[in-house]
Amino acid sequence: MNAARGKKYEGTGDTGTRWKSYKIDRDAKVTRAHLLFMADMRGAPLPELKARYKWFPISVADPASGSGLSAIKCVPIHDVLRANILAPEYLLDLMILMGEVNLLAGHGGTGKSYLALILAVFVAIGRAFGGLKVARRRVLFFSCEDSGDVLRYRLLRILQHYGIGLDELDDYLVILDATGSDPGLYREDRSGAGTTQSYEDLQALCIKHSTEFLVIDNASDVFDANEISRPRVRAFLRSLRQLVEGMTVLILSHVDKATAKARGGAEGYSGSTAWNNSVRSRLLLYMDDAGRIKLEQQKNNYGKCGEPILLDWEDGVLVPLPPGSDERAQQADMGVVLGLIKEMFDRDEFIASANNSSDRAWHKLPGHPDFPKHLNNARLNALLRKAETEGKLIKGDYQGADRKPRKRWVVVAGASSP
Repeated sequence: MNAARGKKYEGTGDTGTRWKSYKIDRDAKVTRAHLLFMADMRGAPLPELKARYKWFPISVADPASGSGLSAIKCVPIHDVLRANILAPEYLLDLMILMGEVNLLAGHGGTGKSYLALILAVFVAIGRAFGGLKVARRRVLFFSCEDSGDVLRYRLLRILQHYGIGLDELDDYLVILDATGSDPGLYREDRSGAGTTQSYEDLQALCIKHSTEFLVIDNASDVFDANEISRPRVRAFLRSLRQLVEGMTVLILSHVDKATAKARGGAEGYSGSTAWNNSVRSRLLLYMDDAGRIKLEQQKNNYGKCGEPILLDWEDGVLVPLPPGSDERAQQADMGVVLGLIKEMFDRDEFIASANNSSDRAWHKLPGHPDFPKHLNNARLNALLRKAETEGKLIKGDYQGADRKPRKRWVVVAGASSP
């Protein structure tokens, strides 16, 4: 504003030219937006200037509209020691934050969509899942990947396996098939980026059904913009939070092959870091080294991350394993495998510890009738490493048929006992 009144430009007559003559001081991080902000704070008549000059660079928000600079709110702190301030709540205890946008990522084929539908059903009836408390809420499942027939079949299997009646859902679950439509909620084109008509339609449906928990499958279908652009991703995720005030959102996302291969401990998202920064809770579904499906929370903005949930397929349905059951099952399998190794050792048939040997465990043990049939190569190797770590299995020296030194597995006395 000062540029328009400066002595340097007196008599030029063109206020727009004088405004545009302002040079941005990039080193000091001062832009026209900063000037407008400071002018607005000092009471400059910005709306009047906009109405008078077509060249004015931005539209200034009406304070009553709750947008623009006026949307910034001052947080009261004078009463925090005496006010009744509630702790953050969870839809799925320590895993899915209430009233926030949550992300569930995983590689294709791990069971994300199936698990999301199971969680939707459990939230609709308010039943604990995997030993974790679940708050009952009205659910809308927005499917962009699976057709209605697939969803109906999966729902049937879920209800049958978990013994859930339709009367328990009590209109708390609504499933939408968006595979035959344009499901894009946020789109970028030459004119810019923003929410779409589909966004407004979904918003209307959420309001119509009093939705409290929205599941979106999948981000790649509803986000039609550059996934590595931080501003675009951030704006999209914020728009999901603004769909319905207080509504909890769980959006599913694919991860790349490198992330899937890294499994636990990897950053379970792909694209911009905004996929991580702009959600309050982030979950990763992956196969662990033992070949078991694991749901792991990798981010919780409001507290410690919840304990991982182990899952397995039973009759074609994902089910959570009871706490401690994985360790008990591993110990039982370990006892059988060590017993077989000892039995072969006593017959002078050795199991090589090298994974590239023709005498390795995976080549010699699966043919035995007592070998656990659910163990694959990865699970067997993980079991052997665990036994070695626990001191139940050691590597002993022996001489191969070519008279070269080799290493074989030797069971420690008593380790194979049940």
